Amino acid sequence: MSFLNSPFAIFAIFIPRFFIYSHEIIIRVQNNCPYKVWAAALPRGGCHLDRGQTRALGYPSTKSVKIWGQTNCTFDSFGNGKCLIGDCDGLLECKDFGAAPVTLVLIRAELLRREGLL
Repeated sequence: MSFLNSPFAIFAIFIPRFFIYSHEIIIRVQNNCPYKVWAAALPRGGCHLDRGQTRALGYPSTKSVKIWGQTNCTFDSFGNGKCLIGDCDGLLECKDFGAAPVTLVLIRAELLRREGLL
């Protein structure tokens, strides 16, 4: 039996990937504004935050994360709608950056690792 056809080879190839992707970056976003805001994030983001509310967003430690705020938004139960600031083509789950003006926070996992923060 060749090594690549053995169960050990499958274990050796897939288990390290599991450990790499099992770590998460947890980002806590808090609304300190006196009104409701939406936290938009790439990848896979979009949530509303009432005044004083905090949400934890989890991302694989292999990803870079982009977060920005959205205000004056209205969304239906399907996640379609519009925001006055930071709109994502009318979607709650952003597929691309929000419309200007936005203040973008970029968190790069490789820099956090290099600085010993991850």
